[in-house]
Amino acid sequence: GCSAILLFLLFAHTTQGVSRPYQSACNKKTKTKTKTKTKTMPYLIISVETTLLNGPTIIGDVDIDAELMAKIGAEKTFNRGTVRYQYVFDGPPRVAMNLLEKEGYTAVASAGCGQTLVWTLHKAD
Repeated sequence: GCSAILLFLLFAHTTQGVSRPYQSACNKKTKTKTKTKTKTMPYLIISVETTLLNGPTIIGDVDIDAELMAKIGAEKTFNRGTVRYQYVFDGPPRVAMNLLEKEGYTAVASAGCGQTLVWTLHKAD
C-alpha cells in the first residue's frame, strides 16, 4: 500500500538502500585527460509532513552533495527515529524546490502517503 510506496521512494534513493554495484557505478570516478571527476547520483528526494507545510523540509540524506546543501541553506541533522543523518531546510518545500531548480534540478515525481508528501527531483547531465 501507501507505506510500501513511500518506503520504496525513500529507500531506493539513499545509498543505504542501494545495492553496492549500483552505488559504485553511480559514484565511480571517470578519468579525463586533464583531471579526474566524480560522477554523482542525479536524483534527490525531498519530503515534508502535511501538518508542517511551512517546513521544515527534509532533503536527501547524509550522502547528498554537502556544497549544494550549504548553497541552499540546508543543515545536516541527526534523525533519532531512523538513526541516521539527513539534511533539513528550514522552510517550505516550494522554496526548497525553487532553490534546487536554480541548481538544475527538476521535479519528476511526487507522492502523498499518510501525512507525508515526497518529491523526487532529477538533475540532467
